[in-house]
Amino acid sequence: MVVMADGESYRWCVMVVVATKIESSVATQLESSSDPSESSTQLEKRAGAPNNVLNCLERIRRNFLWNGPSDKSKIRWISWDVITATKDKGGLGLGKLKEINMAMLAKWWWKLKVEKGNLWTRVIWGIHHCSRSWSYIPVNVRVPGIWKNIHKIGDDLLKYNIDLPNLMIGKVGYGDRIRFWVDKWLGEVSLHNMFPLLFSKESNKLCTIGERYQRLGGGITWFWSWEAIGLSAQEEMELNNLSRLLMDVTITMCSDTCCSIQISSISTRRDLFVRSIAP
Repeated sequence: MVVMADGESYRWCVMVVVATKIESSVATQLESSSDPSESSTQLEKRAGAPNNVLNCLERIRRNFLWNGPSDKSKIRWISWDVITATKDKGGLGLGKLKEINMAMLAKWWWKLKVEKGNLWTRVIWGIHHCSRSWSYIPVNVRVPGIWKNIHKIGDDLLKYNIDLPNLMIGKVGYGDRIRFWVDKWLGEVSLHNMFPLLFSKESNKLCTIGERYQRLGGGITWFWSWEAIGLSAQEEMELNNLSRLLMDVTITMCSDTCCSIQISSISTRRDLFVRSIAP
């Protein structure tokens, strides 16, 4: 006799079998490796799951739920899209493996933020960082490998109205880890979106918060590094608005806490995806 698991239990079963093994095996091997080139190779080989594997596993799930232990095909009274939908939408909350795989790829964005200083993050930054350009996570499109797919997942998720960088929030300590302009830490969006004119003039677009203030006389003084001398009237207006916003910032003696996942602002339709990313 086959005992059918409920939606939540089955979803976590799939997560363990398909996603968690992929991620945990990569993290373990990268941490234990002493050879940077080996770490990069392991990441390229193991991050993500091939589409043909996902399609095969998805077919097994469908056949099991539709047909049970019998090999004979039965009438499919409920579509697979409905079954995999969230419970509030009338589904079982299983989620689709392709979406779960996308969530696991997206989690590498989060891990790159919180695991700064680890061997694999140093390898990624060493290979993909370019001082002449900027992006939320570094990528060198001329370098082959899986990291380009991990970077591309941000654009893919925008098709589902999921702005990945906007989900990750930094809690400020003394400004050692959070990037001043690019990371979301002050307000509803990142500062480079709030003040695009100032960001275009910034000489170091990936600077941390700690690189933009000094402690003087027991207080905090913010300073700037522009590519060109002088600001236009619109840029002066942006700078005044930014200065007022920074008056509410509290600098502590603790290290920054980077990139917690903001779940409260996510619609129920995307809840499965966000719960898959969240630590």
